[in-house]
Parts: sequence; structure tokens; C-alpha cells
Amino acid sequence: MTDEKIIIFGMGSILKKRLNQFDFTKIIALTDNYVMNKGEEYANLQVIRPEEIKSLEFDLVIICTGYVKAKEIYYQLSEVFQIPETKIMSERKYFEKISWEPKSFLEICHNIGIRSIRNVKKYFYSNGILSNTNVFGENFADITWKESGIAEAILLGEIHDETSLENIFDEFKEKIYKYKDSYKFIIIILNMDDKEQSNPKTIEGYSLKYISGLDIQLMIYQKQEPISIYVATHKNYRELSEKIYTTLWLGDKKNNNISYLKEEGDNISYLNHKINECTGLYWIWKHAKEEIIGLNHYRRFFKHSQKNEVISEKDVRSILEDYDIIVVNATYTYPMTISENLENSIDSLAFERSKHLVLNAISKLQPDYMESFIDIMDGYAFFPCNMFITNKTIFDKYCKWFFSIIIPAAECFDETPFDQYSKRAIGFFAERLLTVWLYKHDYYIKELPMLLNDTTL
Repeated sequence: MTDEKIIIFGMGSILKKRLNQFDFTKIIALTDNYVMNKGEEYANLQVIRPEEIKSLEFDLVIICTGYVKAKEIYYQLSEVFQIPETKIMSERKYFEKISWEPKSFLEICHNIGIRSIRNVKKYFYSNGILSNTNVFGENFADITWKESGIAEAILLGEIHDETSLENIFDEFKEKIYKYKDSYKFIIIILNMDDKEQSNPKTIEGYSLKYISGLDIQLMIYQKQEPISIYVATHKNYRELSEKIYTTLWLGDKKNNNISYLKEEGDNISYLNHKINECTGLYWIWKHAKEEIIGLNHYRRFFKHSQKNEVISEKDVRSILEDYDIIVVNATYTYPMTISENLENSIDSLAFERSKHLVLNAISKLQPDYMESFIDIMDGYAFFPCNMFITNKTIFDKYCKWFFSIIIPAAECFDETPFDQYSKRAIGFFAERLLTVWLYKHDYYIKELPMLLNDTTL
């Protein structure tokens, strides 16, 4: 680019070595974090403070520092000043056309959770990575690379132009479909001057992200883990069109809708009149294979926080990138405690008997949670409705804990003396156990409002 406008960041020894290599007609300013005053000059070039960069028109900011400082400046420029990553590069890449920075590559992989990479064309070794530990004082020992065998990610190659993009997909066309079942990430190194000029191919079942670091842009295809949010119901209703929602019919009442899943196989449907949708939760735990799992009710759905509509697959994936679990907005019972609020809503004897059974099960089977249970029941807020969405690992951990308590408590509860509502006393305690469990753990929790949908058939 003959008329490109350049800002140089860094005025130390590296700039002194590089100064004669620059075309002075392209440099519009110099800056450094040590610049204090306006109006300074260096080699007859204008010197500005870093925060003044945003007020200038430029094509590139070239960082003239060592690697460790360059990383800090890259973060400052991209995150603090919001300068596009494509407008930032090191002096090495600008002059020597270094295709990518190995340390940046490892750091990006580390940050997005990639722990093992199949190194198809020995890019690590050809670009100077002989060890992934203690690289410039950093330790990426949790990342391993392999020439063959099972790995979490596969590194396919580099793109220098549109032709090389086509070549990569032609070369790996057959293998990509084989890789779909083996790799969570497919990585391609992007070395085009303008990533917006690239025309990436789509891979079914994968989402494409551009991820940048110092002197490196990657196209990373991330496998879309299957999602099912099971909608528990005991009535026919107008199902949602969004494909992530799957209806599960609960209880013994006859259902003529053959499209609904039923509590067949390993199940506890015999407890449905005591613990309601929890029997559906048990069935999901024992039968669901999806990586992201949720539970809703036929009338209750998670609502988009900004719009009056049910959350979509895209919403779920986006939220779970930053959070571990989605729950309904907390319900507050003040001035009554949760325990007092529940006692006032059902038969007092049903309350006392069910509370005793739940406490007994916790003390015998999950004693580490006694304090959490007491704290929550004596508090004023809980996450209602047994509704949540999370990954299968967390889902399985919760269900294993939850059903170790609620099944024995429900089986021992004699509901016959009580009215229809109070017969579900154990189920009301079950509804509060999700909060008890989360109270004990350090998960990142996202609360969403609830949308009521009373449309039945």
C-alpha cells in the first residue's frame, strides 16, 4: 500500500534499529506509554500520547518493542482503545513477513480451552516451537500436540490468499468430513492482509470464529454441541418451532400424541404425583445424550432478556460461552423466609413431615450440604421451577446429588391424608434444592426471566 498511514508504538532500542528501514513518508506519528507532553518530536516525526491514536486516521499501528511488552500493548490497543486487530502488528511481521507468532498461537489455544492439537504439517516445529513450557516466562504445559491419534483440535494449514483458501478445502475436502466426528476445533491460520476479503467455507455442524492475537489471525471452526431443552408436560400444547425444544410427557395419564417422548425405560414416573416434573428430570438424566441439556415446562420457558420471546439456540450457545448454568430469575419471599413461605402455602403437617424426610436424607446421604440447606431455607431467595440449562457434566453431577436425596424422601412420604396441593410437599422442597446445590458451588450463573405460555390444545 503506497499511501498507507502508519503509527509507531514504542520509542526504545528496537525503533532505533528499525528507524532507517521505515519509509518516513508513511509515518504520521510516534507514540509510547512514557510520552507525557504534546508537541514532542523524535527524528523530525510527531510524537503523540497513546490515547491520541483514536483521533487520527491510520492504516496500521506497528509495535516496536520486545514480545512481552508487545503483548501488553496489543491488549491496550485492541481492548482499551478498541482498535481492530487487523490494524495492529509487530515490527517483525511488518518487515520480515513472519507468518505467525508461535507464542500467540499457544496463548489463543490456551485461552479458548484447547488442550490437545493434531499438528498435521509440523507447523509447531517449523515455526520454532520446541517446547510449550516456559516460553517467555509463560507455561502452556496443559497443551499437547500430536502427529497422529486423538486430539481435541486439528491444525490444517495457512491461508495467504483466496487461492490458498480454496486449496486447503480441496486438499482436506474428504478428511474434513472425517474430522467432523473427531475434533471439536478445526484451526486454519489466516495470513491474508485483510481477513474480510476471505470467503470461508461453511462446515455443517460447526460455527466459524475469527480469533486474533499479536501477529496472528485464525479461522477456528468450533463444533456445535447438540442441545436439547426438554419441555415437561402433562397436557397437549402447541409446541415451539425451535428445534432445540423436545417435549417429554409425564405421568400415567394417557397421551395420544405419538411425537412426544414418554417416561419409558429407566424411570421414576410412579413418583410423579409427589415430585411432578422431577420425574422428567430423572428420565432426562438417564436417557439424554446431548452435550447441553435443559428442562422447561409446557407453560414456562426462559425468556430473552431484551425481547418478549423464548430464547433461541443461538441465545443458549452465546450465554453458555460465558456462564456455566442458566436459571430463572430468583424469587424473593421477604419478609418471610423461604421455609416460612412454604409452610404458609401448604398443610402444616405435610410441611413438617416432608421437611423432616428431606433433612434426614441430606444428613445421611449428603451431610456436606446440611449447612447449605439450612442457609437457603432460612434465607429469602431461590431459583424456582426446577428450570435450568447447562452442560452435561454439570447436569450429571447435579442429578446424581439431587436424586440421592429426593427419591428416598419421596418414597417415604405418605401423601394420603393431605389435599391435592399438599400431596406435592416433597416436590416443593425439591424445587428449592437446585439453589441449595448451587449455593455450595462456584459456578457462573446466568438468571433469565420466565415467559408464560398458556396455549394448550
